[in-house]
Amino acid sequence: MKNALVLARKDVSSFFYSWMGTLIFVFFYLLAGIFFTLLISHYSKLSFEAARNAYEGIQGLGLTRFVFSTLFLNLSVVLIF
Repeated sequence: MKNALVLARKDVSSFFYSWMGTLIFVFFYLLAGIFFTLLISHYSKLSFEAARNAYEGIQGLGLTRFVFSTLFLNLSVVLIF
């Protein structure tokens, strides 16, 4: 087990010392920021419309449920690729 941990540490450190690892890291966080910004703006638009229509039919429009569950779902799909 100790040898596997040494090998995993070596592989991860060599990945982040290369340009490809850094570019993938930056691309992932840039994509996560774009998803987060779009979801927050969409949530604010929906909540503004709900406030304007006297909060009719907005069951399940919580910030945590709407934004973060969708964000983590999208990021998990990105991580698969």
